[in-house]
Amino acid sequence: MQSKPAASDGSVLRKGMFALAIFLAVMTGWIFGQNSERNRFIAEAAASPLPTAPVPASSRGCSIWFIGSSSIANWRTMPEDMAPWEARNRGIGGATMKEITQRFKNEPDSVKPAAIVFYAGENDIAFGGTTDHAMDDLKAFIAAKRARYGRLMMVIVSLKPSPTRWDERPLQIEFNRRALALAADQPDLAFLDIASSLLVDGRPGPYYRDDGIHLNADGYRLWARAIDGALPRILPEAARRCAVPVKQG
Repeated sequence: MQSKPAASDGSVLRKGMFALAIFLAVMTGWIFGQNSERNRFIAEAAASPLPTAPVPASSRGCSIWFIGSSSIANWRTMPEDMAPWEARNRGIGGATMKEITQRFKNEPDSVKPAAIVFYAGENDIAFGGTTDHAMDDLKAFIAAKRARYGRLMMVIVSLKPSPTRWDERPLQIEFNRRALALAADQPDLAFLDIASSLLVDGRPGPYYRDDGIHLNADGYRLWARAIDGALPRILPEAARRCAVPVKQG
């Protein structure tokens, strides 16, 4: 039985080029899909306020807005975890600070929070941004906050050490360092480090969902303890009374 002749170099090259073309087509479709998702966020940001319309301010004016990306948006148990603080979840899943700032600017003027707890920047770095860009966008949000609410207190929560994004940790540490320095001499800003409490022996602890990015219930309980413990010393006296439950009757 005669063996088949070996494929010519030209045939091998054509097959290789065909495989490369398929790969490029798939990658182009994936990139287009990613860009379409980002464009959807941008389009929403152009006209929409922050998600989850706030409850009208009570007579105590105690609504604390938690503003940020998925780590805030996915915190489903926030009202229970943060009680007796009146916590309002205003998070946007998958958002960068630029998109958050635009939607914050679209907020109606009728309601004012007692304070803002802010978590964002992780996506900015994950999507390829530099710490310089991330800091510029953080400052842009602070400027928008001051334009709308003046010296209302804002707590900047440090970026968390996520297992899936561990290779981005050096940039996150640099962002945290610069955010801490920014808040150090600003009376309306405070920086809260939660990163160290999420580490076990120098690596992310068992506080994350299977995706290695978002917190699980234990992670959110840890966040709640850290934030609840910090708010009384960070917030001005008028806002600190918000932690005292209103007596009924």
